[in-house]
Amino acid sequence: GKASVNVAKRFMASSVDVEHARSEWKTYGDLANYKPGKFQVQTFNKISPQGLQRFDANEYEVKLDGGDAATNPHAILLRSHKLKEDEVMHTVRAIARCGAGTNNVPVDRMTELGIPVFNTPGANANAVKELVLCGLFLGSRRVVDGTNHMKDLGSQGMAKERVEKDKALFGGREIKGKTLAVVGLGHIGAATARDAAALGMKISGFDPGLSVNSALNLPRGIQLADSIEAAVAGADYVSINIP
Repeated sequence: GKASVNVAKRFMASSVDVEHARSEWKTYGDLANYKPGKFQVQTFNKISPQGLQRFDANEYEVKLDGGDAATNPHAILLRSHKLKEDEVMHTVRAIARCGAGTNNVPVDRMTELGIPVFNTPGANANAVKELVLCGLFLGSRRVVDGTNHMKDLGSQGMAKERVEKDKALFGGREIKGKTLAVVGLGHIGAATARDAAALGMKISGFDPGLSVNSALNLPRGIQLADSIEAAVAGADYVSINIP
């Protein structure tokens, strides 16, 4: 009604970037005749169906990447897509990155436009941590080298007779007692440090923005350094967990 139009007028008058906000509204009469429908969400990249199911179909209309684009999107969901300003329509009210960082979103420009940008720190922390640990095992025990070697022997018909003899070539080394330097001690870094310590590794770490709450989640015995150089000095392995 008239009250909502007045609110819209005040918003336009006080917006950081007025021209963007009203670029598609030719007159205030257009606002008066505007008929709001469902809240439209435009996705870029493939978003987990479990996450999208949280949007009530009675109130939200989710447009999937690769399908029909939203005509008047109110929100944008993305993962790795590098968002450009011309993809952000005047109706967009918020942008959410389904991941830890926001380096693929022009945050400064969105701030000028009055559009908040959200991320989801910690949502994928466990998955990333497991991959880091997987990399530690693969690299330290030379699993990939041994697998490729056996494939080559198999293609020559020599795998059976050489497997026992050649396995000594890929013994690698245990990670227990080795030092892991963790640069960045947020959700992912702290989880990596905790599990690596549980496997018997020594941990050194560096994070200039370490909060009290984050520090409480770090493993006992971690050696905190005051620089990246100090953290990685003498380390056997390095895990970098920063944008």
